[in-house]
Amino acid sequence: MKPQDVQRRVLSFMKSNGLVAAGARLLLSVSAGKDSMAMVHLLSGMAKGLDITLSLFHLNHMARGAESDGDEAFLRGLTETMGMRLHAERFDVRYLRPKGVSFEEHAREVRYRMLQETAAREGYTLIATAHTRSDDIETMLMRLFTGTGIHGLTGIPARRGNIIRPLLCLCSEDVRAYLEGQEIPWRDDSTNADPMYTRNYIRHELVPRIAAVFPGFREAMTGTKHIARETLILLDSLIVRDLGLDMQCDGQSFEAEAAPLCADRALFHHVIAAALRRGFGQFPSRRRLDEIWRRATSQKSNLLLYENAGVVIRKTYRKGRGVITMERPLPRPLQTAWEYPVRFDPSGKCTVFIRELGLRVSLSFRDHASFLEEYRRGGIVFVQVPDEKASITIRNRRYGDRIALESGTKKIKDFFIEKKLDNEMKPCVPLLIVDDEIAAVMPGFLCEMTNRVSRLFSVRDNSKKVLAIALKNHYTMNTNTTLP
Repeated sequence: MKPQDVQRRVLSFMKSNGLVAAGARLLLSVSAGKDSMAMVHLLSGMAKGLDITLSLFHLNHMARGAESDGDEAFLRGLTETMGMRLHAERFDVRYLRPKGVSFEEHAREVRYRMLQETAAREGYTLIATAHTRSDDIETMLMRLFTGTGIHGLTGIPARRGNIIRPLLCLCSEDVRAYLEGQEIPWRDDSTNADPMYTRNYIRHELVPRIAAVFPGFREAMTGTKHIARETLILLDSLIVRDLGLDMQCDGQSFEAEAAPLCADRALFHHVIAAALRRGFGQFPSRRRLDEIWRRATSQKSNLLLYENAGVVIRKTYRKGRGVITMERPLPRPLQTAWEYPVRFDPSGKCTVFIRELGLRVSLSFRDHASFLEEYRRGGIVFVQVPDEKASITIRNRRYGDRIALESGTKKIKDFFIEKKLDNEMKPCVPLLIVDDEIAAVMPGFLCEMTNRVSRLFSVRDNSKKVLAIALKNHYTMNTNTTLP
């Protein structure tokens, strides 16, 4: 396929699927690999005609040492040459991995969460990923082999929420031909050849063997994908119309009346699988659904049906009726002492991952004008520090800790008792320490208690540095970060 044919196909695909509108601001998720580079150059060539603006996002996974750093350096050079902005983040995906979650899944979750946070913070309306038709087929095969049923056969959508995939109309061969025809450089990830990773095995070992026996299997898989999607739309509409069940899931919680669900195994399987898929990015196997079904149909009134790092399913009673609920798991409180140093990068930013809590703390400096604007929106802790060289750590409480309030100093222990925190939750609350003084108590979402800043560090002087701190549940994913 000639380069101009590739351009026309992608443009036609984007228009026919309504992926972008004039004035859109796109954040492109890039790795420096060939698919990413094709997306960058294809969309940059269309940007003026479509009236869209582009910036890049890159997550340095830090798992390949100098090779990972080389990818980041390559992209910095690219954006300087093309006059584009690069949002680069660093996170070692080998750490803070939930039990039972693969390296690939963990890296993907981290990347999507950071993408969403960057897009929200910087005002991007869409996020674009470089998934191709080849990725789509590999994803369908992986799900098929793990028994995920019809939901797994729907493949990768062209659009989900604010995430678009403009290259889904191209296969890997099309991408390589385009790059080589345009003499566009890219970087190869050495781990992509390692068959230890499931996708690599499917890509390099399984797909070529299937294609040799069934030359048209890619077209057949794509056809199956569309049939599966149409079937799901029909099923959902019939369930809503005839049974009045709500099929919506906001990505944080789901609730459905237990009686009609438990009366029909097939209905139960479909509704639970749909909620897990759409709201929590999970594809349960038939065996898993059967286990949840058997528990749900027992005579017990309140019962844990299933739990993993991303979701908790319960059968319980609310307002006098039995319901099946799905929710995000809360971090498990610990009694151990923990402490993390804060080290800022050259841009004045730092991300701290508190492994004991599954908590991610983002810190960055603001000027006074930005502080005034963001303070009104809430959700961020602001403290005033002497300068960027101050010694800053985040830890839980220690014996004798005190915070300076307007009314005088108060023991952290007494403060927690006053706020009615139980003994399990007290060691979970992060404290911000600046030059050996407690600057802030930051419960965030961990408990119903407001953040508290020491009077010694409250923002008053517009000539000093203002430090902004945001706390996020590292394991929480929203509905726009579910796939793949």
